[in-house]
Amino acid sequence: MYRYAFAFSALMLVVAAFSAVQAEETRVSYPFMAGSLHQNGVDMVYYIDPTDAVIEDPTSAFDVYATFAGPRGPLRERMTLADGSSHEVTLDGVVYRFWRVDHRVHASVDSTQIASATE
Repeated sequence: MYRYAFAFSALMLVVAAFSAVQAEETRVSYPFMAGSLHQNGVDMVYYIDPTDAVIEDPTSAFDVYATFAGPRGPLRERMTLADGSSHEVTLDGVVYRFWRVDHRVHASVDSTQIASATE
């Protein structure tokens, strides 16, 4: 099943790369839906893992996968989001935030450069 999920995320990266629409925040509501964000040469696609538990009980915790494609190569992040929880991923000063409200998973990107601790 993970091969199919990885293949699906790779396909979504290709679709996202050729999409002319760019957003700073997206959301997905149900399994098999995917969202994408693009910032500073990094394309990110995320989706909810379509397990039977999620389909039968939308209040259960969601496994969310995000795949990043950029100059450093691909990176995949797995997060488990319960209602009201959040997760952040920082890549080269760009912060990707994921949070869940009810049955929706939201994602946003902030390209504000993070101050270096060595100043």
